[in-house]
Order: sequence, then structure tokens, then C-alpha cells
Amino acid sequence: MRWLRVGFLPVSMMILVAAAFLVPLPAYVEQPGRVVPLAACTAVDDPRSTPVNGDYLLTTINVLQATVADAVTAAFDGDASLTPRRDVIPPGLDAGVYFHEQRQLFQSTAQIAAAVGLDAAGKPASVSGDGALLLHVAPGSPAAESLAQGDVIVRVDGRPIGTEVELRHVIQSTPAGEPLTIEVQREGRTVTVEVAATEVEGTPQIGVVPQTLNQRVTLPLEVDVLSGPIGGPSAGLMVALAVYDKVLPDVDLAAGRVVAGTGTIDATGRVGTISGVGHKVIAAHRRGAEVFFAPVATVEAARAALPDGSQLQIVPVESFNDARRALLDVAPAPAAESPQPQRECPYASQS
Repeated sequence: MRWLRVGFLPVSMMILVAAAFLVPLPAYVEQPGRVVPLAACTAVDDPRSTPVNGDYLLTTINVLQATVADAVTAAFDGDASLTPRRDVIPPGLDAGVYFHEQRQLFQSTAQIAAAVGLDAAGKPASVSGDGALLLHVAPGSPAAESLAQGDVIVRVDGRPIGTEVELRHVIQSTPAGEPLTIEVQREGRTVTVEVAATEVEGTPQIGVVPQTLNQRVTLPLEVDVLSGPIGGPSAGLMVALAVYDKVLPDVDLAAGRVVAGTGTIDATGRVGTISGVGHKVIAAHRRGAEVFFAPVATVEAARAALPDGSQLQIVPVESFNDARRALLDVAPAPAAESPQPQRECPYASQS
């Protein structure tokens, strides 16, 4: 029988090694992701639009479900972090459904951002909706006791809520632990509840997945942002800046600079906070960005993530106008003798 025990040992080791690489953990590895050149990936149907002199970078986070091997690697990789599943995907929600909804959210956010950029450029646009429909309420979350899937949030602390971006902004601008008075439409009646957000990765959240009910975006020009598999609302600010720069031939907003940043945006141009800003700062630094716009609440984390010796300037913003003024007021570095060619859009074949 001894030979059986001796033979069993290497087989057991092989199984353990295979499990380390194949069996998923209830966690995700997050690290700097793809950087998308919005100057090339944003198309505006206007014969008077002009190419951007410079670029606006959409920065992302690469999210990969972790195995034991991934977790060990992340522990020794300064650019990676291991995040519990519950802090990435609301508990009770299927991962495939969540990431699909995030891709849809990117497209709806891009249209809101386009409206902000066009309106600021003197080309009237409008965004409206009938409230924030809750697609999912995470079990055990602050919202679980008083909100339910199918509720439509129409008012928070007396402020009307027309879109999910407006809901996110109100929640994220209220300190964690402070009660929010939420008015919802539920099965034909109005219900008022109180919910206090908790902090998840530095961002106040109540544990819901909202979607704008009957979102209506009216644009004077067709705008298309090629994004591939990218999801989420955090590209809002950068899309708005790219659209604004493209449709004003007499305004050189980027002025030869590579501008990066992150932040949600609502129809009024307010910029909302996001999580994972440090990974995005690293990605922007590696792509040669000179300016990085960060929501005010994330500035400390953004600056802490700067690699030693980086010349990337972190600029705090609360609104689209803050970012626009910063680019207009700050003189760009002297132009190179021969400008760099504009980056190609990696998703151009999808158009």
C-alpha cells in the first residue's frame, strides 16, 4: 500500500495546483485597464466639427475574478488590488447580468455627457427621465429593509430625481451614515423611506442598481462613442469634454495636451465620484497624460497613486465647467516641433 500513498502524493499536488489556477474565489483582482483615446473614438455628425488637437483619455479598471494564484500574484503586484465580490457586484446579482447592465449604463451615460458638451458649446440639448428604476436591491444592504426591486425613486431629500445619474450624485455627495429621505413610486402609490448609505471603497452607496426610467436625450447632432466592452458611468466627464472640443472649431481646449480623468456626469454638468481612481491614475501616467481630472472626493487617493517622479497634474473638479475652465486657464506646455499623430480608436471596426 505504500506505493499507493507515494503515488497519491504527486496526484494530490497536481490537483491542488490546478485548483489554485482554476477555482474562482469570491473576490476580484482590480488593476489599471485599457485607455481609450476619445478624440478618435468619439464621432460627431457635424461637418463643422474639427479634430482634437491633443487627446482625451478614457481610463478604465481591469476587473478579473480571482483564483488563489491571482490573489497571490496581486499581493506582490503594486498595481493590483484584491477586492471582495460584494464590493464589485451587488450581492445576489449574477455577474453576467451586472456587467451587461454596466455596458448599457456606459451608453446611456455617454448620451448624457454628449448633451452636456453640446449644450455648453451653444448647441441646445436636453436630458430627462421619469425617475430611477431599481433593477436590483442587494440583500443585507442599507436599502434592503425599505426599498425593493421595481421601486422608482423620484425624490431624495426634497430634490427631484429624473435619472439614475442624479440619484448616484445625491447618494455619493451625502456623507455615509447620514439618513436620506427617499420618495418612491411603488405599485401606483407613493412611499417615503429613510436610508443611510455605507461607504464602499471610499464611495457612499446604498446597495441598489438603478436605471433611468424612460430616459429621453435630445441632441441637435448625432454623437457616437465607441467603447467596446467597457461599462459603467465614470467616462461621463471625459466624453463631455471631447464632444465640446470637437464641435467648437474656434476653441482649442486640449491645446496639444493629453488630458485624462474620470467622473460621472449628470444633466447639469455636476461631476460625481467613482471608485478605483488610483488604478486610473496609473493608467493615465503610463499613457503620457499631462492632466488628470478627479472628482473632489477622490483627489487625495489620486495623488497618493502617482508614481514617483510623475509629472501628471491632478486637478480636482466638481463640474464640467471646472474642467473646462482649468484647461482654458492653464497654459499648455510648449508644443513639440512635430505633433504626435492622433491615436486610432481600438473599436473603430465596430462602427
